[in-house]
Amino acid sequence: MQRDDISDVRAAHVLTGAGTSLLPSDPRNGQFEEFGLYLDGRTALEAGDAARARELWEQLLALPPESRPWRTVWAAFMIGRSYQRTAPAEAKHWYRYTRDLAAEGYSDGLGLANASLGWEARAELDTGDMVRAVALYMEQYVAGDPTAFASLNVAAWKAASGSPRAFNGYARDPLMRRVLTAWALAGGDPSARPDQCPTSEFRFAWCNALAEVSSVDPSEAAMLAWFATEYGSDELAARWVAMAAPDSDLLPWLRMQAAVRTGDHGAATLAMRDLVAAMPTDDGKEYWRESRYSPPSRRACARGRLGALLMSAGRFADALEEFIAAHEWKDAAYLADRVLDEDELRCFVDSLADGHLPEAQAPRSAWQKDLNAAGELRFLLARRLVRAGRLTEALDYMPARHRTELAQFRGLLAAGNDIACSADARAAALLTAARIARGSGMELMGTEHWPDGHYNEGNGGGPDLGRLRRLLTDRVLVYATADELRRVETSGAVPSQRFHYRYYAADLAWQAARLMPDNSPATAAALCEGGRWLMYRDPPAADRFYKSLVRRCGETPLGREAARVRWFPAKPKQAAG
Repeated sequence: MQRDDISDVRAAHVLTGAGTSLLPSDPRNGQFEEFGLYLDGRTALEAGDAARARELWEQLLALPPESRPWRTVWAAFMIGRSYQRTAPAEAKHWYRYTRDLAAEGYSDGLGLANASLGWEARAELDTGDMVRAVALYMEQYVAGDPTAFASLNVAAWKAASGSPRAFNGYARDPLMRRVLTAWALAGGDPSARPDQCPTSEFRFAWCNALAEVSSVDPSEAAMLAWFATEYGSDELAARWVAMAAPDSDLLPWLRMQAAVRTGDHGAATLAMRDLVAAMPTDDGKEYWRESRYSPPSRRACARGRLGALLMSAGRFADALEEFIAAHEWKDAAYLADRVLDEDELRCFVDSLADGHLPEAQAPRSAWQKDLNAAGELRFLLARRLVRAGRLTEALDYMPARHRTELAQFRGLLAAGNDIACSADARAAALLTAARIARGSGMELMGTEHWPDGHYNEGNGGGPDLGRLRRLLTDRVLVYATADELRRVETSGAVPSQRFHYRYYAADLAWQAARLMPDNSPATAAALCEGGRWLMYRDPPAADRFYKSLVRRCGETPLGREAARVRWFPAKPKQAAG
């Protein structure tokens, strides 16, 4: 306050052209009497003498209007504050007077007229007039005061915590009805006070109170219908829908909800398409979410729901497009990796214009990959083609940073399976290919989600969505079709184990060892290397390498050591320096 007192004195000094002898620290000179009276009143109030403070501020207000342009609003506001606890009715009078004075043109550099709305609302709240308190808080919020949001939450909670007999009165007041309905739908503000949120008892009682309202504004009716739908009153929802404005974007949602209850899949899909078509396009402003906790846009929610409905209709390619446009990469990746076959996915990727999907921006994983949606799909397709053994086709879709390694891997596999080559050459090629599969398997053939988790570079594969979808066969509208489940059964990684490519690498090492002679140090090293890739995660799978090492290479140092320790020998320590 002192800083604002001084700044206003300086401003008054400039505006009045007063002499330089007038100092900001001495505001009790001549025409600046209002500053002295205001500061003396503040001093008295801080000393606990509220009566003396009010007397001084009333003297300020009794000055001629031209002598008090700076502190008139301040004085009236502080008189109201001095009555806040002892005489709320008197406080409300002074708050209204504060706003009248500001409207007349008196200086209000601190925005006290707006603040007086909140303090008057608090007085109304303390005296039990919830309707008036909410109206004032809303006026304060509309005026741009961000603190009004938290106050509205408190006011709604107090109203909801009161006697249910008052709810009918609240429901008949248009503004109170809207605020309490929106508060109940939103679930309050749990980030501030989790205990100040709507309870199920209040929602039920509020729904009953709304049933007593005979008519509402069309712009409000759709929201009330949504509330009635959420809490199971179909008859009330139908009444509000009949009153709703025909252009409300909630109506398609409500039609979709009604279709869910009746099991009408076609009506639900049509309602979602209407909703998406009615919404404005994102115009590049809706980006993929930075994290899984970021809320999606309303349009993205609609397109995600539409994608789920299309999946249940067996229209998998259409559903994939909706999920990408909805920024739902997890669902899109499930379709691309497990449901569409390789040729369907390849056709979809090839149809993308200029490598981009409409309305889709860069999908961002936990590692903030710098790829757009089309790029992610191309990369996913390349890895899937590798898993299917279609390496030549995969080269066309693999990102440039991995293409050279994939070409090398393809050449090594071809050499390893070429019976025209010598056994030693084939074994060397297969063993090198095995090392590439072990070291770069995530990039060359890893699944996006389960079991490998390419989306977060292997730090967790996420749930097996194919298995979870099998639990949805008895749902009304969103369910997994028999065709989807059949596709899922035949499209998973083999084996369906975390880091499945390690097993593939181990198999290549096993094939290489079979081409190598017994009791050869090179054979023992190949068996030992392949077994070590599995020994910690899956000892039973590594056991065949251990047994073969002992039986085939028992005369080698590695074979003798394996027989002694009854498992794979420890890796020799690297010499320092």
